[in-house]
Amino acid sequence: MLTLYRRHAQDCKHYGKARNDARARNCECPIWVQGSLRREYVRRSLDLRSWSAASDLVRGWEAAGQVGAVETEQPTVAAAVEKFLHDLEHGQQRKAPTISKHRNLLEKRLLPWCASRRYTDLRQLDVAAMREFRTSWPDSPISAAKNLERLRSFFRFCMDANWLDSNPASPLKPPKVGKASERVKVFTAAEIKRILKACDQYPERNAFGHDNPARVRAFVLTLRYSGLRIGDVVGLQRRDLQDDRLQLRTAKTGEPVYVPLPADAVDALNDVQGNGDRFFW
Repeated sequence: MLTLYRRHAQDCKHYGKARNDARARNCECPIWVQGSLRREYVRRSLDLRSWSAASDLVRGWEAAGQVGAVETEQPTVAAAVEKFLHDLEHGQQRKAPTISKHRNLLEKRLLPWCASRRYTDLRQLDVAAMREFRTSWPDSPISAAKNLERLRSFFRFCMDANWLDSNPASPLKPPKVGKASERVKVFTAAEIKRILKACDQYPERNAFGHDNPARVRAFVLTLRYSGLRIGDVVGLQRRDLQDDRLQLRTAKTGEPVYVPLPADAVDALNDVQGNGDRFFW
């Protein structure tokens, strides 16, 4: 009988607990296997961190009656996903947001969907299965099109590794995306006026700090005039504001980009109190 367990690092919150504690299965420490199969004793690392991938691998050994019988050329879906994400992070050195989007599609959607249908072999994921999988997405047309690109990228990785002969996501047609004028609706001048009025009615002081109306007003004006995403505005540093413009760097090239701001937005940012190096965080 073969038993899986994690060898927890000293900085892991589960360090010192039972090594096969079910509550510790979601940490990122390496997974080991110990036990015997047909009188062959084994105790070694599986070079995996996904519990489902490790379970599938060991089940394959037990079904074949031989340790190491499942070759890397025929990985399970979970093992293929883990290898793909590992290559994204360490091989291709992609940015954290890119990895997070792939992880959300593959680990949080594809793997649970495969488990609900008892799909463990990559070759079970044919075109029909991928069409069915896509119907489970709650995405808008734009997000669905992006996720389809990510799904194709995963299967191209599998093809390059000779795990699959074809890409089952390639025949899937992307959803029709409407024109930008049909998708985007901007606030009217009256709506902007009401939003700014609501900022002034925000509680003066709460658990997050003091002078909150000024911070919220500066936040709204920066969003309005800069065109930045909410997450980018949250992370703005005081050094990013130079006179009447924001100096930022593009994510892909790292080149500086200057975003001009009107006087009322600049004044609102300068009125934000605090000793930290960021305006809002």
